[in-house]
Parts: sequence; C-alpha cells; structure tokens
Amino acid sequence: MAMNSPLPIIFSLIISISFNAFPSFASELSYKDHCASIVPGSTPTRTDLRDEAFPFGWYQTGYYTGGGRVLGVDYSRHKNSFHLKIRNIKATGVSGLFKIEASLSFRSSYPYNYEENSTYGPRHHYHRRFTILRLDGFWSEPSGKLCMIGIGTGYSKAGNLLHLDAVFRLHNVFNSSNVGTLVNGSLESLSSENDVNYFEPITVYMLPGWNYKYSLDTIKAKEECSAGSDVKEVLPTKSLSFCSTHISWAIRDLRLEYSSDCNAAKNCTPFKGTPGHLPSFLSLKQIECNADKQRMRVQVRFLDTSYYDQFYWEFNPNTTLIGEGWWNEGKNRICIVACLFSSESLSSAHEPDCSVRMSLKIPLTWTIKQTSGIMGKIWSNKTVNDSGYFKEIMFTRLALSSEVVAPLKIFMVCMSTTLACAFLMLQIFQVKKHPNVLPFVSVFIFLILTLGYLINKAYKMQVLMQS
Repeated sequence: MAMNSPLPIIFSLIISISFNAFPSFASELSYKDHCASIVPGSTPTRTDLRDEAFPFGWYQTGYYTGGGRVLGVDYSRHKNSFHLKIRNIKATGVSGLFKIEASLSFRSSYPYNYEENSTYGPRHHYHRRFTILRLDGFWSEPSGKLCMIGIGTGYSKAGNLLHLDAVFRLHNVFNSSNVGTLVNGSLESLSSENDVNYFEPITVYMLPGWNYKYSLDTIKAKEECSAGSDVKEVLPTKSLSFCSTHISWAIRDLRLEYSSDCNAAKNCTPFKGTPGHLPSFLSLKQIECNADKQRMRVQVRFLDTSYYDQFYWEFNPNTTLIGEGWWNEGKNRICIVACLFSSESLSSAHEPDCSVRMSLKIPLTWTIKQTSGIMGKIWSNKTVNDSGYFKEIMFTRLALSSEVVAPLKIFMVCMSTTLACAFLMLQIFQVKKHPNVLPFVSVFIFLILTLGYLINKAYKMQVLMQS
C-alpha cells in the first residue's frame, strides 16, 4: 500500500525530530522477556539491507482498534489509521532471521489548541497530536512473525505527556500473499494498569504489499461478469493502458443507487452496518496493477460523502472490500471480485467472504461533448437465503449535464472575449500615449493573454476530471 504522496515525508520528519529526544532503550527494555518466545533473537551483521528485503517496503499504513486512553476516538476522515516506517534492516547469523528497526505513529484524536498574536489580532490554532514509538526487534521470514519492543511518547486526553513502553507483534508477514492474507498484530503496553502511562491494547491490521498472487479470476467469476448486455462505446485497452492512472483517478465518487425497497442496511450492502444507514458513494483505489497480465488489486470503499482523500486512505474492514480486477475483452468492461473481512476472518484464520461481484463500464471519450460516464453494478453471487446476501446496487458517475455545460461554455467564451478586448484597448491607449513602449507593451499583453488562455484550459480540464 505504498502511496505516492507527501504524507510519508511529513511523518518521516515528525518521527526523526521526535526521536532525537529518545535515549537508547536497549538497556531499558528486555527483548528476551517479551519477544524471545515468539521470535528468538540473534546477533545482526554490520551490513544494512535494502528496504525491499521486508515485505512492506519502507512505509506502510494500516487500520487499528483500541488504545482509547492514549488515542481517543477519531470520527474524522483520518479515522483509525496508523503508519509503520522501516528505518533499518540487517541480516543475522540465522537464515531467514532479520534485525528490524522501525517507527510506529498514530494520529491521536486528542487535540491541542494555542493562540498566536499577529497584526490582524489573535489567531487560534487547532491541531491533532501524534503518538510515536521507536521499535527494535526481529522478523522471522519462515514463520511470518515479527516482534519488537520500544519506547515512545503520547498524550492523555487532558494533554499530559505520556512516556510509553510497549511490545509490538505482527503475524502473517510473508514475502508472498494472496487475497486471504491479512497481516494482523497488536501493540501492548508494558506498564501496569495502574500506571499513568498505561494504555489499552491496540489491535492492528495491514494489507500485504509484495509478491501478490492473483487467484480470484476463476472461470465461474468470469462467466458471472460476462452476463449482461454489451456496451457499444467503451474504453479499449489498446488505446489506454489498463494500469493507467487516468482510470484509477476516474473510478471514484461513484454515486450508489439502491433498489426502491432498501430503507435499511439489512440485505442492502455487503456490510452489516447500522440499521437505516446506507452509504451514498463508492470509490476505488489501486493497491497494485500488473499491465502484462491486465490484473489489478483494489480497495473498494463505501463512503457517506463524495470527499476523496488519497493521502489518508486506510484499510477499514467496516467500510472497505479488497478485491481483484481484470479486463473482460468479450464484454469490454472491468470485472472485480471483492472480499469482505468479517470479525471472524480478522481475528482468526478464517478466509474472507469473496462473494461480491462488481462490473464497471468506462466511456471511450470523456469530454465536454460526451456526457456519458462510468456506470456499473455490485451484486452478490449468493442466494437470497444465504448469510451475507445483499440486493444488487447500481452506481454511476456521470459527466456534466447539458444544463451545466451550456452555461459554463457561454461564460468562459464571454469572459475570454471580454478580457481580450479590454487588454487590446489598453494596449492601443498606452501606445498612443507612449509610442516608445510599443515593443514592451506588445510582449506584456501577449504574455497576459497566453496565461489567461492556459488558465482557461486548465480550469476546463479540472471541471471535466471532477465531473
């Protein structure tokens, strides 16, 4: 789940600055007491390995529950996300055993406020606090287990600084994975429950990121996706790469359309949810894509609003499906088999429920003249009486309607013409008044008109992308 965004850099700076104040904790906490029974330690070599030696790479995000005393309950768009950064990897004398140094950061829901005086009067600032830990331990590649101990800092609800001692454990950390593989673990306090620095256990979940094996495009799944009518004008794979960023950017903010008798969450969405609550939008995010095989791994997220923030997209099993997609050449559409991680599959070795099917049709031309947009449906391949069945859901993401496009085009044409005439009259006036500035005024006005034209084109493209 690596992300091409400024977020990893921001967190790296925060963590690096915070750790300058941390003393060495090797003598304070004993790896032998808390981790040796899970992953026996060994003497590391002096050679640092590349980040690719670890299945997550150097940066990974995940979803957590618990830790209310130090993290609180966050209802914002950053809800329950954490970040794991690998700082150093070393081999050991034991084959398949690696020494890992890492940092773990949580965005706390507990805020802090401060007032700053300025020329315009006092300004109030509102920020979220961070809980950050530095970890040190070992990862066993054969067993897929990782155990680390560390120290860090956090804040209580009252704003008091807490000094945290903790043990971090992960399971299923393998170099290869499939759709049923989910990395899970915990962060537990080493302080006693009566200690002011104690916090409740935090359960963490992460999606594996490397050497993924596609397995859901079975014959039956392809037959299910092929059912339905053809579409005359769709996106050909030869003219636009299957892994194009344009596709992943477009498949977001899809408006969900439920059946007329859906007035409650029961049997209307893949999730159990809250009775009477139905998400309004759907967005997709590519986890990875294989252009040669025309396969992609995706997150399918149900949302209450059309807000889309790719920087803070975390795996939330309560609102997110994990699936595989492929291009159906016969029907010219993208087909997806999606899986739901229930509470049983999160806490044990149960396989996820992969009964959700999804089909998307994307138009060939998506411009201001072509108002047809992305459309598709989500359905369950289960029968009505089966547990987990839900009614078929349609979704669309239409381009701008003619009622919006026509006034927009008229406004942009009138604005461009008015500005051109105004600057032309200004140029004539200045030249008559100061004949010697003719070359300068000509170049200046030309640059202004060119800039206006570029802004006009950029604005039109932004409107099309957001339509």
